[in-house]
Amino acid sequence: MTVLPILSAFVARVGEHVLVSRILFGVRAVVQVAGLIAFVAGVSLVIGLSPLALHRTWWVLAAMGWALALMLAGAAVGPRMQYWGWLWGRFKGWRSELFKTQR
Repeated sequence: MTVLPILSAFVARVGEHVLVSRILFGVRAVVQVAGLIAFVAGVSLVIGLSPLALHRTWWVLAAMGWALALMLAGAAVGPRMQYWGWLWGRFKGWRSELFKTQR
């Protein structure tokens, strides 16, 4: 529960450039929704749901948390995928040159 506020402190910066604000908008939204999920999980314990409702609520919240974690991982890995695409294109070109048949 304490990790999310610490992460949001690194994501939210005052006085940053407009371009940086636009780039980090999605990451900030995901971190805020993750904080909201943690809050809802805590509220579900306090309000005294039945065990079955609590179980289902936590499964849904866990699935949402995993989806958000994958989104954050995609945001971290996504910019690097252009490099891997370029590298794969170079490999395919090299492979086609190596196995080209002579006519």
